Amino acid sequence: MATRSLPRDPDQLTIACATRFARAHRQWLADPAGGEADLLRFNTASPTAAGAAENPGGTAAWIRRWREFEKTRRAPAVRMTWEDRRLPGFGVTALPQRVEVRGADAIARLAGQTTRWETLLDRTSRILTVGGDQPALHRAAADTSATWEPWDDDEFDRLLAVCRWALANPTTGLRAREIAVPGVDTKWIETRTRVVETLLDAARTRAEGTAAGLGLRGPEIRVRMRVLDPDLVLPLRDVESPVEQLATLWPTSEGPRHLVVVENLTTFLALPDLPDTVAIFGRGFAVDAVAALPWALRARIAYWGDLDSHGFTILDRLRRHAPRAISVLMDTETLDTWREYAVLDPSPTRTAPSRLTPGELDALEALTIGGDLRLEQERVPWDWALPRLRRALLPGR
Repeated sequence: MATRSLPRDPDQLTIACATRFARAHRQWLADPAGGEADLLRFNTASPTAAGAAENPGGTAAWIRRWREFEKTRRAPAVRMTWEDRRLPGFGVTALPQRVEVRGADAIARLAGQTTRWETLLDRTSRILTVGGDQPALHRAAADTSATWEPWDDDEFDRLLAVCRWALANPTTGLRAREIAVPGVDTKWIETRTRVVETLLDAARTRAEGTAAGLGLRGPEIRVRMRVLDPDLVLPLRDVESPVEQLATLWPTSEGPRHLVVVENLTTFLALPDLPDTVAIFGRGFAVDAVAALPWALRARIAYWGDLDSHGFTILDRLRRHAPRAISVLMDTETLDTWREYAVLDPSPTRTAPSRLTPGELDALEALTIGGDLRLEQERVPWDWALPRLRRALLPGR
């Protein structure tokens, strides 16, 4: 036997409007005309004769609720359709059949979101005053509204001030602290770059030929390096410097013939003197800096990272820049020998490296099968690791 639909009351219309508002309000901001034309159709599922006979009191209360709704919520944008029906115990009586709510304003009102909607509209209208491509700004306001909606008025004022300043002044090549807007510092810019750049790109017209976004200078990538061969001519043996400056070292083929990249600071500091060798403290991101060091790309590169999924991901990324880079102590021999020191990795990565050797893939698989193990670099005894590092880095010596 089919289940009979229960009548739907005004509270359920409120829920339907709230659902439509949550799903569509950003689209309304992007396309105001579309928002005005949006139409929510709500079927009341009015009771059948059998349903009214089973629950006459509930049916009467249901009709009263809809009459009260029509009386208190009646507006040109809210249209109710009634039809006369004959019901047992009621005779011929008018029953609400459907409600049509037209337009974003009316839907927001019935959803109980009027204040929120008016705030969104007001802030969007203020974004439009920044100037430029109005349809594009409507879309940009919608795209960024989830970010700026929770802000207080002062914070939103700063957003508009930054946009106006950036439109009036060249920003390409500046640092964040050079944005001369009161109350705006480096952290403010760095944490709000996306919303600022989205609005700026919308405000600019293609005819202006202005570069996209802010074009600010990012933080310098700094790399720590140790010269492991005293005979390599360099005033300092241990230096941390912007990668652009390190790139100017050894402009000819006279640079180091060997480079070792390690992820652990203690290991980095403990590395002994090695002929024709320089070491770089990896810290994950530094493998990308290798691509900016011409002398490093000319060297034989050995990477020694933690034996875990992240270590192999970093190795894979290094080989994007240096395809012939080798790994050291990232194999099943090391894992099997020192497995007692391995721990469970609380946050393994599930990336699929594409540049690993068969032996490295075997080690990664063993880590995964073992329950996502992690053998940290510093857990491998030094007197066992160092000879293998030497042989890998300096074959034949």
